[in-house]
Amino acid sequence: MGNCFPGGEASLISLVAFDYEVDENQVTVVSQTGGLGQGIYLVTFPGITTPIRYDRVGSVYMRHSSAPPLPHEVSNQVTPTGKPSNHAVIAYAAADNQIPAQSITMIKMNEERGSGSYHLNVNGNRIVYKKMGTAFMKAGSIIPGTNIVV
Repeated sequence: MGNCFPGGEASLISLVAFDYEVDENQVTVVSQTGGLGQGIYLVTFPGITTPIRYDRVGSVYMRHSSAPPLPHEVSNQVTPTGKPSNHAVIAYAAADNQIPAQSITMIKMNEERGSGSYHLNVNGNRIVYKKMGTAFMKAGSIIPGTNIVV
């Protein structure tokens, strides 16, 4: 699945740039369909051959399951060490993984009001957490009470 950001084409471009670690100026929305509260968007940037699909539900964009893997999901890549942080997601990830918070470092993050995406180094493994409202959850988790996977 993918990260979630509030709606708006600028937010989609920021999300794609964040997900695939490219400059925002390289991301182009090549197609969009949908109406109020929903939509399908195809985006491209240099280095990919097929546009990547993102779906919008309400004001949240989600990377479609058919999208290519994110750079950190490619096998045999070393997880960067990141920087120590006292961000609230660190405490949540520590409790979620039952390890001390000192074992977790922030690799990168992108926050907006009410949403965010956090790449963490948890004991040498890169784990992505999402924030929706005030709640954190591991990427790929189902939002309680819905059929939406973040």
